[in-house]
Amino acid sequence: MVGQEREKLGLLIGIMLGSTAFSLILGAVNSRIFTRISIYVNNDIQAHIFDHIIDARWKELSAYPCPAC
Repeated sequence: MVGQEREKLGLLIGIMLGSTAFSLILGAVNSRIFTRISIYVNNDIQAHIFDHIIDARWKELSAYPCPAC
Protein backbone atom coordinates (compact mmCIF):
# COMPACT_ATOMS: atom_id res chain seq x y z
CA MET A 1 0.00 0.00 0.00
CA VAL A 2 2.81 2.40 0.88
CA GLY A 3 4.59 1.67 -2.41
CA GLN A 4 1.50 2.56 -4.39
CA GLU A 5 1.14 5.82 -2.47
CA ARG A 6 4.73 6.76 -3.32
CA GLU A 7 4.09 6.11 -7.00
CA LYS A 8 0.97 8.29 -6.86
CA LEU A 9 2.92 10.99 -5.05
CA GLY A 10 5.50 11.11 -7.83
CA LEU A 11 2.74 11.25 -10.43
CA LEU A 12 0.97 14.05 -8.58
CA ILE A 13 4.20 16.04 -8.22
CA GLY A 14 4.82 15.59 -11.95
CA ILE A 15 1.29 16.76 -12.76
CA MET A 16 1.69 19.76 -10.46
CA LEU A 17 5.01 20.75 -12.03
CA GLY A 18 3.57 20.30 -15.52
CA SER A 19 0.50 22.38 -14.77
CA THR A 20 2.67 25.10 -13.19
CA ALA A 21 4.90 25.23 -16.28
CA PHE A 22 1.84 25.30 -18.54
CA SER A 23 0.36 28.13 -16.48
CA LEU A 24 3.57 30.15 -16.72
CA ILE A 25 3.81 29.65 -20.47
CA LEU A 26 0.14 30.49 -20.98
CA GLY A 27 0.54 33.64 -18.85
CA ALA A 28 3.54 34.76 -20.90
CA VAL A 29 1.70 34.19 -24.19
CA ASN A 30 -1.36 36.01 -22.86
CA SER A 31 0.77 38.94 -21.74
CA ARG A 32 2.51 39.14 -25.12
CA ILE A 33 -0.78 39.10 -27.03
CA PHE A 34 -2.32 41.73 -24.73
CA THR A 35 0.75 43.96 -25.13
CA ARG A 36 0.71 43.68 -28.93
CA ILE A 37 -2.99 44.52 -29.07
CA SER A 38 -2.50 47.43 -26.68
CA ILE A 39 0.35 48.85 -28.78
CA TYR A 40 -1.72 48.43 -31.98
CA VAL A 41 -4.73 50.21 -30.47
CA ASN A 42 -2.61 53.04 -29.01
CA ASN A 43 -0.84 53.59 -32.34
CA ASP A 44 -4.15 53.59 -34.18
CA ILE A 45 -5.65 56.14 -31.78
CA GLN A 46 -2.57 58.36 -32.01
CA ALA A 47 -2.59 58.19 -35.81
CA HIS A 48 -6.28 59.07 -35.87
CA ILE A 49 -5.76 62.07 -33.58
CA PHE A 50 -2.72 63.17 -35.58
CA ASP A 51 -4.72 63.02 -38.81
CA HIS A 52 -7.40 65.20 -37.28
CA ILE A 53 -4.83 67.73 -36.08
CA ILE A 54 -3.20 67.88 -39.50
CA ASP A 55 -6.56 68.22 -41.25
CA ALA A 56 -7.69 70.90 -38.83
CA ARG A 57 -4.54 72.94 -39.43
CA TRP A 58 -4.95 72.75 -43.21
CA LYS A 59 -8.62 73.69 -43.02
CA GLU A 60 -7.72 76.66 -40.81
CA LEU A 61 -4.93 77.81 -43.15
CA SER A 62 -7.03 77.38 -46.27
CA ALA A 63 -9.67 79.75 -44.85
CA TYR A 64 -7.31 82.71 -45.39
CA PRO A 65 -6.93 84.18 -48.90
CA CYS A 66 -3.61 83.60 -50.62
CA PRO A 67 -1.80 86.96 -50.99
CA ALA A 68 0.57 85.63 -53.67
CA CYS A 69 -2.22 84.12 -55.80
